[in-house]
Amino acid sequence: MSNSETADALRIALRDDPEALAELAGKPPPPVDKPISKPSKLITLDQVNPMPPQYQWDPYIRAKNINVIRADGGAGKTMLTMAYAAAITTGIQPPNMPGVLLSGQGSVLYYGAEDDIEEYRHRADLCGCDPRFLHLVADTGNMPTLTDMPRIRADIIQSKAKLVVFDPIQQFLGADADMNKANQIRPLLEGLRSLCREQNCSVIIIEHLNKATQQKAHYRGIGTVDIINAARSALMVGWHPEEYNIRCAAHIKANAKYGQAIAFTIDDSGRFSWQKTRDVGENDIMGVHVKQGKEEPVDPVLSLVLALMEAHPNGWTGTAEEMLCEGITLTDCSMIRKPSSIGMKLPGINHLLAARGIKWQKGPRRTHGFQRCTTSTTNTTNTGIYEQLAVQLPVQDTSGSDCHTTNCTTSDTNLPVLAVLPVQVVQDDIPDWRRDPPDEKPTGFTLDYSKAGR
Repeated sequence: MSNSETADALRIALRDDPEALAELAGKPPPPVDKPISKPSKLITLDQVNPMPPQYQWDPYIRAKNINVIRADGGAGKTMLTMAYAAAITTGIQPPNMPGVLLSGQGSVLYYGAEDDIEEYRHRADLCGCDPRFLHLVADTGNMPTLTDMPRIRADIIQSKAKLVVFDPIQQFLGADADMNKANQIRPLLEGLRSLCREQNCSVIIIEHLNKATQQKAHYRGIGTVDIINAARSALMVGWHPEEYNIRCAAHIKANAKYGQAIAFTIDDSGRFSWQKTRDVGENDIMGVHVKQGKEEPVDPVLSLVLALMEAHPNGWTGTAEEMLCEGITLTDCSMIRKPSSIGMKLPGINHLLAARGIKWQKGPRRTHGFQRCTTSTTNTTNTGIYEQLAVQLPVQDTSGSDCHTTNCTTSDTNLPVLAVLPVQVVQDDIPDWRRDPPDEKPTGFTLDYSKAGR
């Protein structure tokens, strides 16, 4: 080929390849429109009928959607789930079970990867399940993953399940999915949600907590936060901060209405019992952990204060730096990164300190004072706090003479005659640190006899 023919062929090639021509000219290549694989389907909202949130257990479990129950090991998340499954298998809402059960009687499909099938049967009996309606898949060597939706769909159709449980969710993500990456987990959860709507059933995902105790409850789950973000409702199970052996499930996420904290007990035999709801939140139940009848503080600042009060029963006062310097010799302070975090944390755990009879006060020059305080029983009414005081009063005896001494007695009991009068405690005289919790009374309060109503 001659030089002229080679030049002509090069010009033709450059003419057909704009990017190569632009590269030779030292200019950026022109934009090339890529073909659209599938056009988007646009819908205007005037063509859509509105649908309010639907519930299977109002307001805790959403119908035809994903729900999460998370907790530390041993807190009772599996027993709570099994107790709810028992209500569905029997179609009866037990006494003290909060909310409204709307599903009616139906079957439950339970994928359990942590216990033997005999253990699940034992727990189901303790919760009152009807075993004829509880279908269990407990073969850890042959568990389906969320990538195998046809198999899960077939199990739901075969069992006619109204509720599907994955315990725990980590077992069903698959070996190829990184549970810490949202772009890998979200498509699996979206496929599960589509299956819920298709089969008209609800899903409960049981999730363990991570070790970051300083995080908010929303971020405490193992793996990506997209797991709880994909759920429409989430419960967090823990221990009541003040009532011994009471476990609570706080409603930490709801895309509609929130419910009060669910309360329940598990006795020594393992039997589950519903209790009346409690007015606690996720921060309350995350504050303490009860194990074998002993309360062990989880919050490191709370642990530090309790250690100081144990070493100084008559009280302790000092700066946050002094607290940390002495505290490292008494307890584990590795989770307290800097002294300033102590002062920031104390207001949030003040109610936990008060529940343990510890008074916290801020002092001058950034000091903190801690003292033991005494408590006494009070009665509260809508008009304020009242103390039932025993007051000796004059009593008219049978002979007609007035007895004006405080030692007058009755002929039968030979004891002083007492009259019980309500005496109102002036609310303004109660220090701020003692107004929370309301079921305890400060020492040194002021009595206002003008409001006694005598």
